Amino acid sequence: MKTVQLIGACEKHDLLLYTAKLLGSSGARVLVADHTLTGNYAYIVPMTKENAVITEYDGFDVALGVGSLGQLEEALAEVGESIDLYDYLLIDSDTYAGEGAWGIPDHLYLVSGFGRYTVRKNVSIMEQYSAEVSEDRVRLQLIVSPYADCGLSVGDLKAEFDHLPLRWDETHYEFWHDERDYAVGIANQYRERMTLRGLTRQTRTQLRELAASIADWDRKTANRVYRKAGKRR
Repeated sequence: MKTVQLIGACEKHDLLLYTAKLLGSSGARVLVADHTLTGNYAYIVPMTKENAVITEYDGFDVALGVGSLGQLEEALAEVGESIDLYDYLLIDSDTYAGEGAWGIPDHLYLVSGFGRYTVRKNVSIMEQYSAEVSEDRVRLQLIVSPYADCGLSVGDLKAEFDHLPLRWDETHYEFWHDERDYAVGIANQYRERMTLRGLTRQTRTQLRELAASIADWDRKTANRVYRKAGKRR
């Protein structure tokens, strides 16, 4: 099982859910873990059973309000499931709970916009992360969301973390702020199943590339999976 952690003090549930939908459309079993302070997913994802911790949504499972891998395994055991049955675990974190909570993920992404609050909070999170992780340098990729033409560059954003032992991957992702994407995300919150229709070309491209990097797909496979996911309603 591949573990993928998206960490950052910002809203990123759409990003997690779209990525899970793409991975699930390839035939993989996917589990999304909500490790947000406010438990966002309990208010966004339709509940298959009242007060359930594990719920199915659009071809993948979502674990609500779990603070560690141990808590997640206990919740799965209560419904007769095992974490070993999943191909991907996607973790949405807006805080750092310690290395023992989730371990070292196979893929670590820092999600940040350019807003000062988000940047400073993310610096604090990565300071805690870097202080506890045993590796000499923390390897991660940057996802800028929302991206806006505000006079600041990706280089400026990364420079805020220069005092930390981070090893940035050369590849980064930009999810531009666009009201069309916002409208699709809001509409999806009131549907039983998500749709990818209506997303901007930039967002579609970035989603395909992000999912491909996680699953090691070539471009042809990524395009085929996206088309399949786009047809599911």
